[in-house]
Amino acid sequence: MRRLLPIASLFAAIAGCQTARKVAQAVPVIDTEASKQLVVDSSKILQARADSIRKAAASILSIQASRIQYQTFSAKVKVDYLDSRDKALEFNAFIRIRRDSAIWASIVASLGVEAFRVLITPDSVRIMDKLEKTVKYAAGSELQEITQLPFDFNALQELIVGNPIGPATSPAALRHQDASILLAYEHGGFRHYLSYDATGPVLRTTRLDEIDPQRHRTAILSFDQFVVKSGRNFPNLRRITLSDKQKVDISLDFRQIDFDLPIGFPFSVPRNYKLK
Repeated sequence: MRRLLPIASLFAAIAGCQTARKVAQAVPVIDTEASKQLVVDSSKILQARADSIRKAAASILSIQASRIQYQTFSAKVKVDYLDSRDKALEFNAFIRIRRDSAIWASIVASLGVEAFRVLITPDSVRIMDKLEKTVKYAAGSELQEITQLPFDFNALQELIVGNPIGPATSPAALRHQDASILLAYEHGGFRHYLSYDATGPVLRTTRLDEIDPQRHRTAILSFDQFVVKSGRNFPNLRRITLSDKQKVDISLDFRQIDFDLPIGFPFSVPRNYKLK
């Protein structure tokens, strides 16, 4: 029996060595260099994501800072209108805005004759036809139907003053492409797509696509000929293309621009005017 003990111990030792070899074979050898590289690559990915987030946040802040701030605005605007039925109009408009309060316009036809006077507030629309001697009163909710433009009061004042249409909040999507910043929103029943020149940044184009498939109106706006006016980067030229039941092209050429001056909104209706 005593002779068998050393032999048993030898077998146990051999068995232990065999088990150790099997465990060693079962556990893969870790490539420390590859592991270090994996950590480095992961760190680069996380850093790239962090850089992208910081860049997007900086772009949003820069775009928000580029919005034109004002309390009042006034300008003379040369308007050219052309629709798909070849109806063409050319006239001058004198426009005044008190931010979030009122938009006033005097439409002057040929020979310097005032044809229309308009006063729009968030709650109402008033249109005086000085040629036909009539006046029309409507609710603010009817603005889009009256003007045949897909803009409510807020969008209209922003369009006139040269700001992007839509909320001044973080977009649903933002992408940098070459020297441009592209943004997307959903607001007011429309999908908004904005393109900025990254240097500035300067708003170049806006596209609005109506979400409602029954209507699906589209508006494309471009901004050009920027000038510095009272410390504000103002686009003198706007081009608007509207697609609905027909296509309409509108050009707005701004002149005599002023910010934050005292302004009035004269809208006195003569007694002999008829209610339309």
